[in-house]
Amino acid sequence: MFRQFLAAVLNFDKTGRLIKYDRASKKVTVLLQGIAFANGVALSKDRSFVLVAETTTCKILRLWLSGPKAGTQDVFAQLPGFPDNVRRNSNGEFWVAIHSKKGLFAKLSLSQTWFRDLVLRLPISPPRLHSLFTGGRPHATALKLSESGEVLEVLEDKEGKRLRDREMPITRRVLTPVAAAPVIIAVVCFYFWSSIIAPDRLKGTKHVLQVAKTIPIPGVGPESLEFDSQGEGPYVGVTDGRILKWRGEELGWVDFAYMSPHRDNCSRDKVVPSCGRPLGLSFHKKTGDLYICDGYFGVMKVGPEGGLAELVVDEAEGQKVMFANQMDIDEEEEVFYFNDSSDKYHFEQVFYVYMSGDKKGRVIRYDMKKKEAKVIMDKLHLPNGLALSKDGSFVLTCESGTDIIHRIWVKGPKAGTNEIFAKIPGPMDNIRRTPTGDFWVALQSKHSLFTRVFLSHSLVGKFFMKTLKAETAIYLINGGKPHGIIVKLSGETGEILEILEDSEGKTMMYVSEAYEREDGKLWIGSVYFPAVWVLDTSVYDRK
Repeated sequence: MFRQFLAAVLNFDKTGRLIKYDRASKKVTVLLQGIAFANGVALSKDRSFVLVAETTTCKILRLWLSGPKAGTQDVFAQLPGFPDNVRRNSNGEFWVAIHSKKGLFAKLSLSQTWFRDLVLRLPISPPRLHSLFTGGRPHATALKLSESGEVLEVLEDKEGKRLRDREMPITRRVLTPVAAAPVIIAVVCFYFWSSIIAPDRLKGTKHVLQVAKTIPIPGVGPESLEFDSQGEGPYVGVTDGRILKWRGEELGWVDFAYMSPHRDNCSRDKVVPSCGRPLGLSFHKKTGDLYICDGYFGVMKVGPEGGLAELVVDEAEGQKVMFANQMDIDEEEEVFYFNDSSDKYHFEQVFYVYMSGDKKGRVIRYDMKKKEAKVIMDKLHLPNGLALSKDGSFVLTCESGTDIIHRIWVKGPKAGTNEIFAKIPGPMDNIRRTPTGDFWVALQSKHSLFTRVFLSHSLVGKFFMKTLKAETAIYLINGGKPHGIIVKLSGETGEILEILEDSEGKTMMYVSEAYEREDGKLWIGSVYFPAVWVLDTSVYDRK
């Protein structure tokens, strides 16, 4: 019962109603609705108004039944805790029972989404929840209110002595110390919260991304961008499973392709697995075919005219491709490389892949002539972005869970070996080669104390997976403030050449890819935002 009460309070459930029942006519009338946990009810002595306790907000609401204010409502009293029943005495005053006062645990639960999710999802027994909610010590509070809502008297048993004088059951003796741990965590988080989730400050960064031009799209999440052999585009994939093509300012965006024939239930804002989710895009310049990494189906392709994509590969070495992420094509060898980010999760669970610590990701080489898929690197923690070097001698794969970019040699004397190419200051998304052979890496966010904690051990990450909703995890990983950051690396040494930011998220957020063109324009995509951005490289070159 108490778990349901707490869930209703913490979820701000506003389905409570105040109902009038006429015994003569047996008619039922709803007088008030949308109440956040309706509790005690009392009628005034002259029957001009009725009171109802709104527990979640710690208020007593008054509904006028007669007189000039009939049919209106107002706040009768604001209370220092969660009200239960209300009773009128013979003088027309009201006694309100307070279930518990609003302590730090309750305040944090009601003000912080992540903490609320944690409390509701943890397997905490009702007695322990009760102990947490009452500050570890059940107590008694009753308030006496005047007919105008003024507090006349407060009666308390702060120490809960009548309970403490009894012999404490063994379960309470065990649970009370255990319950103290979340309270201690709550205190620490309450006072140091901003420092816990605040993103790192990076040296040498240029705060220029906020001046980029924004181009809205008729969809959400242009995770990757690509241009065809004629220089037209960009082409982008969006959440509802479509590929869109930019036709310039006058024509705007047009539909080009789609992942699945099952389009009836596709949603603009939410991923529907049967509709697919296009991620990394790569054109085969000779054939004009667009290859697409789909976060559910595998690697797909569509011809130069667009339309329905067809499956190319969804299995490698007997194992299903669960989460094809980004790819690149070697047209001379007629092979392409792509990342399979997880053997268990699809795109929608990407943050769980990140938090789990599981090293089940793979880099796969696909021979387009032989139609053979071969794993060239495995045991990776969320391999995300992938790009081929300008001369085709090596492949880079961004292991987001470790902040490491691995270089896999595929040609030359080192073929078949791999090494660390770069260490990046945050969880990476896509990587793209520049016209000169360097690389742009997009970061979902920078690191913080929070991300370091859950990445410290897989058990810590899995604990957060089970206790946090995906939306809350995204919020925390982004430091409570989605922002944009991209990093440019030397194509030869992996040295960081540029760091560009919109640290306040004024223009950019959830950045997923940066694509530099020969004309000096930098096109930037986002995995969750309904727009792409364009930045002139001269903006940061002169900084």
